[in-house]
Parts: sequence; structure tokens; C-alpha cells
Amino acid sequence: IRDVEMSRGLGDVYKRQVSLSVEVSAGNKEPIFLAEPKLRDAFLQAMFDHANIGGFSGNFTSAQNLRPLREDLSRLAKSIVPGVAKDVLITDILRQDV
Repeated sequence: IRDVEMSRGLGDVYKRQVSLSVEVSAGNKEPIFLAEPKLRDAFLQAMFDHANIGGFSGNFTSAQNLRPLREDLSRLAKSIVPGVAKDVLITDILRQDV
């Protein structure tokens, strides 16, 4: 999920770029590719929810601040592709003030 614009209030806008990978066992990539639209939709909603509670404000890359997002993403992947998704990895995260 890339270039998601979010408002910080009173006209301030910032962008977040987040790269995610779904961890699977060897040979289980195909179910992930087939479920990709559902995964993207669920992950995007989880990131909006995280942003709405201030999860991308301040020291947003601390382990404590990212833990709820990581848990939500992992739970969603496991519910969409049960028995296949092991975890969701945040492989890159970037904040850009606009």
C-alpha cells in the first residue's frame, strides 16, 4: 500500500508509504496472490484506523506504537487466508510532510 494521504488537521497533510509482506510457508504464495485484493482492502482499512487513533503521529516507528498495527494486520491476513498466512511484515515505512 503506497502513498496514502492522511490529514493531520487544519490543512496539514502528510503521506505515509508502507510496504507490507505476508509471510507464508514455502510453496503457499498462490493463495496470497488470489486473495490480494481482499488483503489490500483490509490492510488499508487497518492503516486508516491506526491513523485515526494517532498511530502515525509523533514517534510512530517505536515498537510500542507499531505493535497494535502489526497485530491487526497479522490477524486480518490470518482471517482472510487461514492456514496460509503466518504473519505480516512491515518491510518499509516512510513519512513525508506535504
